[in-house]
Amino acid sequence: MKKIVLFIVSVFLVLSLPLAAQDDGKPTYAIDRGSILAGGSAGFVSVGGDARADERISIFTFNPTVLYFPIPNVGVGGQIMFQRESTDNSSKTFYGAGPTGAYFFGGEKSVVFPFLSISFIYGKRTDEYSETVLRFTGGTTYMLAKNVGMTGEIFYLIENFSLENSDESVSGNTFGVAFGLSAFIF
Repeated sequence: MKKIVLFIVSVFLVLSLPLAAQDDGKPTYAIDRGSILAGGSAGFVSVGGDARADERISIFTFNPTVLYFPIPNVGVGGQIMFQRESTDNSSKTFYGAGPTGAYFFGGEKSVVFPFLSISFIYGKRTDEYSETVLRFTGGTTYMLAKNVGMTGEIFYLIENFSLENSDESVSGNTFGVAFGLSAFIF
């Protein structure tokens, strides 16, 4: 599975190289061709009630992201995902990485950049499960300065957990909110 993720990231990068080679000048705004976004977000989800046998589940997520804009408004890159899931009786940690694609709305004069993104993350959990995550995100980046933005986002995760050396797998989903900062290099 690691080879598949590496292949997908490589394809994203190779496909963006010809677009970057067509650059006729330096980027002039945050999401212009040739810009780089380095940022991250942190989120928290709490689940409980009768459906969970009265057990409270708390999930903390942290997602550093790097995007390159081969054309204006379109970012391709990668994301690292850290997720800590805790209950009254146990806790589990997930670390993963994978490719990310994003589309930002707005232009040179914009101060607010709404965006949509999708990520495919593969990684390991501390309970002997490997995990694949499809992460959908919608949000807004508000520019605090020319190169720095504050981000608010809603995310939806489709998760598949596979027990190592077994055909057993379990799937689930998570919905939450996250906030973060983004630095734009242009």
